[in-house]
Amino acid sequence: EMVYEKEIAPDMVNYVRECFAGVCAEYLKLMGQYGRLQNRYGTWGTWYGKTGCIDIAAGAENGAVLAGFCRFDNYLLSKKDFEQYEELLDLAMIKPEEIYLFSKAGFSEDVRKIAREMTGVKITLVGLEDL
Repeated sequence: EMVYEKEIAPDMVNYVRECFAGVCAEYLKLMGQYGRLQNRYGTWGTWYGKTGCIDIAAGAENGAVLAGFCRFDNYLLSKKDFEQYEELLDLAMIKPEEIYLFSKAGFSEDVRKIAREMTGVKITLVGLEDL
């Protein structure tokens, strides 16, 4: 127990977060195989910047881009979080046609409203129960 508490537990959240991002990417790839995405994405990866990362970035031959953000903690994904994701997209100079937001704890009502009302980009909210 002492080894777990000192050596493993402090980094467990980071490890699980990375695993969660991998599960989310697999989910999207399967959605693509079943034709449930707007485009056929052939290139998949992650974009790393100085102030954060875009967990999932996918590109299609026609130039279409999909972006995915994965949050694995006990807090609702908030409007402030979404605004930070938009800033990352601007820094990366990415203009996605689709944005997928994944959250272990769920989404604030503000984010649900943004997803319903945003034009020009399709925003899909995916909770643990959807995976």
